[in-house]
Amino acid sequence: MEIPARATLSQKIGFIGGGQMAMALAKGFLASQLVKPDQVLVSAPSDRNLKLWRDEMKCSTTHDNAQVILECDVIFLATKPHIFSIMLRNLRESLNNEILTSDSKLYVSVMAGIKMETLTG
Repeated sequence: MEIPARATLSQKIGFIGGGQMAMALAKGFLASQLVKPDQVLVSAPSDRNLKLWRDEMKCSTTHDNAQVILECDVIFLATKPHIFSIMLRNLRESLNNEILTSDSKLYVSVMAGIKMETLTG
């Protein structure tokens, strides 16, 4: 019996927040060959975590959360929960609000304790 080839995504995957949860997800995606490193873009406020993303995982990094939304098709919201409302306000100021609700983007929250009303509000 022939084993089918692994499916790979054509979409660009973004992470807003480059901490442990985001890194674990990305490492799994890369290890399973679901995506290639050049399909991953991650944002974080400092280079502390981003350096690992660049050096070890060979992914693209930025300090600009809006860049992740503009360039990626699937966006993982992986900030610390207490930072989310500030981050969302900054995104709304820098982006046209329509792109945050675009049907062509998939948003996935991995933030503990953030209610759906907060994500959509």
